[in-house]
Amino acid sequence: MPQKRERELESLSGQILNGEFGSPGERFMTTRELTEFCGVSLVTAQRIMTALKEKELIKLDGKQFYLSYGRLKKDSPLFRRRERSGLIGLHIVNLDNPYFSALGRAVETAAHERGYEVVISSSDYNAGEELKALRLFERLGADGVISCPSRGAEAREIYSRYRLPFVFLSGSVEGVDADRVLINNYVGGCNVAEHFIKNGYEHFMYIAPEAMKNKQDERLKGFAGELEKHGFFLTEDDVIYTDAHSRLLGNYVGHLLSIRKKPIGLFCYHDMLAVEAVRICRQYGISVPADVGISGYDNLSLLRDAVPTLTSVDYRINKLVSAAVELLLRRINGDCGQSEEIFIEPILTVRGSTSRLKQSERENARRFIV
Repeated sequence: MPQKRERELESLSGQILNGEFGSPGERFMTTRELTEFCGVSLVTAQRIMTALKEKELIKLDGKQFYLSYGRLKKDSPLFRRRERSGLIGLHIVNLDNPYFSALGRAVETAAHERGYEVVISSSDYNAGEELKALRLFERLGADGVISCPSRGAEAREIYSRYRLPFVFLSGSVEGVDADRVLINNYVGGCNVAEHFIKNGYEHFMYIAPEAMKNKQDERLKGFAGELEKHGFFLTEDDVIYTDAHSRLLGNYVGHLLSIRKKPIGLFCYHDMLAVEAVRICRQYGISVPADVGISGYDNLSLLRDAVPTLTSVDYRINKLVSAAVELLLRRINGDCGQSEEIFIEPILTVRGSTSRLKQSERENARRFIV
């Protein structure tokens, strides 16, 4: 690219992103106006316009260019030109994950009830595929997007410049101002700890995936925080990071459970870890729930026939999704108010894997705690 054109393109890009030509959705200058603005030939101006389109800073709609570096505002000309398609895009990071597939089904149901169809795309935790999915929704003419996003700088770049109205569901991207509906995982951890204590467990452990090591884990914070309120403390040795089918989980955890003082309340980051922990206890001859109580997190329907039946934290997916769909429809209808952050509190579904005490004993334990 000739030096002058490159300088003008860089200068214009910065000015557009700084809002010097207006907000997303407002009209941008014509090619002929650009020739005068930059003092370049018509051919050079055309090439600059093409480069700005490729950078997704402007969009040609009809015969007019519009600014398109972010979400459109209700009163902008480009927003008013858009026709409703009755379509919502749903981005999910991994459809093979039972939790995310359940979210997808719930979004479809909630959207259909409100007269919308849903197109779903999965990125498998790949930022490049995530960008492709979001662009696909634009090409299909979606009115808005619900996204279970990935994290990090790449995701921040993608969403900070995305044009369609969107809502984050069950996750968010730091540095992006957007509506978000999240799970209060801290409360979920508190609920598990409180239940363990009321059922007479006196020692505690926590197991999480290796990927959660050195990350902010609200489930662990809630679990440890509630235990501390009642005089129990988790040490580093009580927190184990592993994968559901690793040798460490089978050998190390099994050995730990067999030699530690009982009864133990074992909280697992998700249901698959919890089911594996039940299997390990059976292998080592450890009684569940008498010696070790096990709680998962997900309340997956496919595991409800496990033996013993699994205590688990339920996300209240329908409530979670309903809030996200309502927020998105408000944005689609032109609500330009401040972004909202909604936390849905999960509930603990108690089943056989933690029901250690009889009802009378449970009441005595409850009175003791109070």
